[in-house]
Amino acid sequence: PVDMKALVRAFDEAMSTGSDFAKADEAWTRAIAIAPTNAAAWSNRGTKRLQAGRWADARDDLERSVELSPDPDAPDPLTLNNLGNAEGALGRWDAAMANYLEASKDREMESIALANFALAKFQVGEVEDALKTTRRILRRDPEFWDMRAAQAAFLWAAGDEAQAETEWSSLCRSGRGFGAAASAEAMRGDDGGVTPAYAKELLEQQIRQQAAVVAGVVAMDGARKDGRESGSRSYADDTPCALYADVKIVAPRWPPRCTAALDAFLGVRRTGKAMDYDGEVKEYAFGG
Repeated sequence: PVDMKALVRAFDEAMSTGSDFAKADEAWTRAIAIAPTNAAAWSNRGTKRLQAGRWADARDDLERSVELSPDPDAPDPLTLNNLGNAEGALGRWDAAMANYLEASKDREMESIALANFALAKFQVGEVEDALKTTRRILRRDPEFWDMRAAQAAFLWAAGDEAQAETEWSSLCRSGRGFGAAASAEAMRGDDGGVTPAYAKELLEQQIRQQAAVVAGVVAMDGARKDGRESGSRSYADDTPCALYADVKIVAPRWPPRCTAALDAFLGVRRTGKAMDYDGEVKEYAFGG
């Protein structure tokens, strides 16, 4: 039998280690020794190993967690998503995408898992499938910033520069960029319908945008007046696209080819650079 008091202490200790990967690994290893069939302990150690760049070890732990799932027909979706990340880092993109799709069956994980699926599709050169997925995501959540930035990068890489600029403008004029704490889209009903709260926030968002036009921050079409400059892009601090002014925000989360595509877009070039999973910086060419 499992010593539940010892297991709880081990979990508490592991959860208190913060970003100290070595201590966290030791603590989760102790938890696994106490309860070898505890799926959560295996998943948590695997996630920490993933964050530490121990791709193969992470994959093994996360696979074991899935095997130990209390419900074999419904493994933990977060574990599946992280397993996809580990598989991708090891270059096993088909396996990664299968895990992302399985994780996306869970409503709460759907958007994140499908976003990773889109990134994986672009990583392996399946650009049309990647764009099909980002469009699906953005239809449901027009202010999913990561996917708006990714769609701009993917379109740029595919040679559709005009549409890439349109997507970037959409990101720059997001309602959140004019002082909103959250998107109006978050206030839709559970079925995606219009609620009084959504209508109120959308109206206030439109007022903020109109005020920005009067102030000269944006033009009548919503495009930034301080947006593109030759050979680079500039941004106002109050716009979501300012968050993506440097690929550092996506590099820890996106596959390298996706990061390189954003780098190319930001630099108004047909080539972009990104660090691969082996720690080497590589250059990618996008012919369009």
